[in-house]
Amino acid sequence: MTASRVSVHSLRLLRSSSTPAKLCISASTLQSSKTKRALRFFSVTPTKPLLNANLFDIISREIDIEHDNLPMPDELKTLYDEVLSKGFKYTFDPESSNGVGGQLSSRKNGMLVDVKFVGGASFDETDNGIDEADENAHNGPEDDAHGGMEFVVELSLSGKDKMVVSCSAVEGGQLVVEEIVFTSEKEEGSLIADYPGPNLDELEVDLIEEIANFISLDCGVDTDIVAFVCMMSDYREQQAYCTWLQKLRGFSVSP
Repeated sequence: MTASRVSVHSLRLLRSSSTPAKLCISASTLQSSKTKRALRFFSVTPTKPLLNANLFDIISREIDIEHDNLPMPDELKTLYDEVLSKGFKYTFDPESSNGVGGQLSSRKNGMLVDVKFVGGASFDETDNGIDEADENAHNGPEDDAHGGMEFVVELSLSGKDKMVVSCSAVEGGQLVVEEIVFTSEKEEGSLIADYPGPNLDELEVDLIEEIANFISLDCGVDTDIVAFVCMMSDYREQQAYCTWLQKLRGFSVSP
């Protein structure tokens, strides 16, 4: 993958009693990753003639490099246990999530809570592991997008009517509410939005803050859940990328 991409092994969840969880990049891990890329090579003898020997060798090298990132890192395992202890269940269906992401489900305060996420977390090699452009986008209320990892929180009271909250994750596992839509099941299997909702940036600041607190405190989507969404999504994307490389290499060999 590109040099700007940082593997899930570079994500570290920092905790203390006074500060919220943070996702950042370990400089030592990043340096170690660069060293591996410079020294590791993959050797394989194909059983069929090669259509493009250079392409085959390059893909094989990339597969060898990325293979080290396939096991789930300890940080994510620990966070996984914490998420389960909070009453959430994680499910993953490669067919419905395009091979990445997944869904967290729980029941909180009489509501069904589903956290759905698809796509890898987008981090750059900057301080705290957050893309500087994303951070700048979050500073001004006039901006339309806050950047960061996107996911959806679906809340249901009756099993039919839903509150669909589009969110993004920014520095420190903070949740930012981007859009709120209420849907109702007019026909079986068909959800229809009654009203697209207002531009949240135009609402009073205290109202927006309390909506975020409602999602975090009453619905249980706290900083641990947000961090898990980012890290698990990036981990699943890593797996999907390795599968993609394997398929690409297969086409460089004569059928």
